[in-house]
Amino acid sequence: MKRPLTQFAAVIVLGLFVVGGGAIWASQRAGHREALNEARSLTEQSARSLILPNLNQAVLDGDADALDVLDSAIRDHLLGDRVLRVKLWLADGTVVYSDADELIGERYKVAPDRLAAVERAVTVADLGDLDGRESRFDIALGPLLEVYLPIEGPNGERMLFEAYFDANSVNRSASRIRSTVVPITLVSLFLMGALTLAMARRLSKRMDRVRAERESLQARAIDASAYERRRIAADLHDGVIQDLAGTAMLLSSAESATNGNPVLNARLAATSDALRHSLTSLRGLAIEIHPPNLAAMDFTLALEGLLEQTRVRYGVETTLEQHSEISIDDTDHKRLVYRFVLEGLRNVAKHAKASSVKLAVRGDIDDRVLVT
Repeated sequence: MKRPLTQFAAVIVLGLFVVGGGAIWASQRAGHREALNEARSLTEQSARSLILPNLNQAVLDGDADALDVLDSAIRDHLLGDRVLRVKLWLADGTVVYSDADELIGERYKVAPDRLAAVERAVTVADLGDLDGRESRFDIALGPLLEVYLPIEGPNGERMLFEAYFDANSVNRSASRIRSTVVPITLVSLFLMGALTLAMARRLSKRMDRVRAERESLQARAIDASAYERRRIAADLHDGVIQDLAGTAMLLSSAESATNGNPVLNARLAATSDALRHSLTSLRGLAIEIHPPNLAAMDFTLALEGLLEQTRVRYGVETTLEQHSEISIDDTDHKRLVYRFVLEGLRNVAKHAKASSVKLAVRGDIDDRVLVT
């Protein structure tokens, strides 16, 4: 079980890498999404608390005092490390307010994304391309995240509040979220993998013990069966077979004492033949029950003995063809081949109605034994 356990451990480690990588990727996306949500939320809060309370008709008319009040509120409470630029637009593209004073009062073509935000009344956040003339003062600020928020002017005018966030601060916020989520995820995955591997190892050991016990029981059963076969074969050989052999000898002696009575001689001869046939069958049965000691005898002689038993018992002509390169050193392998040949010869003699049998035993380049 060591190799399957190693493979399982490799799968666990690979799974940890895959899931961990997926967790890092997902946490990065989640962190970025959360950072965008924070930017949207801050923009909406700023609109409610800073822009709308200070947005009046005087601001729309370009009154300097009104613009100063709005500018002071924005610079004191909004502009800083995160929010680097603020613009307030009318729907026709006129810049009502910007912390870049040069843009106030100018009119530009409204970009499609800004128009979409105004028309759908939704907050939009994306990385700004800064390629328009209205963004000429923004390029020096570096990569920016633009958040557009539709608002209503003092007289119900459709307007757009635009806040520019430092994109690096958004990335830092996403990284902060990722650094919080990823370690927890990876530690959880590692603990789960370690627990799974420990359970698999424990189960593997238990399976090894069960397999060892099963093999031990199987070996005991085989030994007990072999012992019983040896005992039965010995009882046949030392009991019934010896008695029949003695009886056959007595019948042979009785034939010479019949004073030439042809009828009695014929009966004795028939009885003697039947007895010898039964004796041969019993010897073959004893061999089937318990094969000879294959470790101590030549395997070719053992096969020839099987063929001879088949010839005598079933009246089938037999031939052995064995190639010189065949070599079986292991006793268990010899016993397996012997049993295979024995069963094959018995099936051929009983069921195939064959008049002759040719047994060929050969080896191949993979040290396999072929029996035909």
